[in-house]
Amino acid sequence: MDNLDYQAQLIARNILDGVQEEAEKIENLATKLLGIVQENGIYAGVLFLHTRSSRHDKNMAPAFRDELLKYVSKAFQLPAPANEPRAQLRFTTDQVCAHLGRMILVKSVWEQALIYVRHGAKALKSESVPRQGAARNG
Repeated sequence: MDNLDYQAQLIARNILDGVQEEAEKIENLATKLLGIVQENGIYAGVLFLHTRSSRHDKNMAPAFRDELLKYVSKAFQLPAPANEPRAQLRFTTDQVCAHLGRMILVKSVWEQALIYVRHGAKALKSESVPRQGAARNG
């Protein structure tokens, strides 16, 4: 059996490594997404990531989506969905939400991963060196 906390840590690390924005912006998106996933579920989370309109959120959303959906594909040995909204939403509905046990497990791992992203972003804020590629003025 996989260590689910370890899987959540890997997802968070990969998101933090893949996003080149200010730590505060990362923390804000992770916090919003965590609230959506907790209150409305994982389908709403994927939909939320596809509807971001601010420049910073638009830049970060693909890294969040890719890592969260990559976990699902890997954990359940499923082919990854194409990198476009309809395919990813269909994948979420058909491969995750249609299976109650799978959906509960994925939601739990995603929630923990997003908590780790939030805390990781807070830790990045305390670094004295700015993140590579991060804009100084938001």
